[in-house]
Amino acid sequence: MDDQDGFCGEDAAMVTVHLSGEVPDLSSNVHHLPCCIKHTGPCPVSHYFKPKRTGVVVDDLRVEEAAFRGRKLLGTTLTIPHGYSGYVLEMHNGQKEKAPKNEGESNCWKARATFQNFTYWNHDSLPSQDDAFVRCFHWFPVANALHKPVEPDELASATRESQVEGAQTSKDK
Repeated sequence: MDDQDGFCGEDAAMVTVHLSGEVPDLSSNVHHLPCCIKHTGPCPVSHYFKPKRTGVVVDDLRVEEAAFRGRKLLGTTLTIPHGYSGYVLEMHNGQKEKAPKNEGESNCWKARATFQNFTYWNHDSLPSQDDAFVRCFHWFPVANALHKPVEPDELASATRESQVEGAQTSKDK
């Protein structure tokens, strides 16, 4: 790709995501923990990790409580907005966790599961509207507004308003 288009730098690579095929829905079973677990592969998580609802609501977020390796976790479940989907992806080009070396080479990912909600967890602090995950969801309406198609009558109306404002500004000078 060319640097002039403003979308990528010299280290950018092409990414391909394959979303076809039947994949399981993991809604209510996806968790974002505030730690790193160096294990890949299946694990009976529900046997060891048992969150419970506390009945507490903070900033319109229902708080859940759990523990991981003796540390208290407080979290909340977020629903992905209508029109969006969450995916669990797996690198699929045979180069596990390696970035492409050549510019033409691409990262290939395959959808392994989908989800419409997930629970994110904090260590020892209540979830709030100021958490990074919650703030990320503020971008969905912005993205919708930026990518919404403009109708011809809206464009004509905006053009007329712009011309009227321009005429008033030139009279004031």
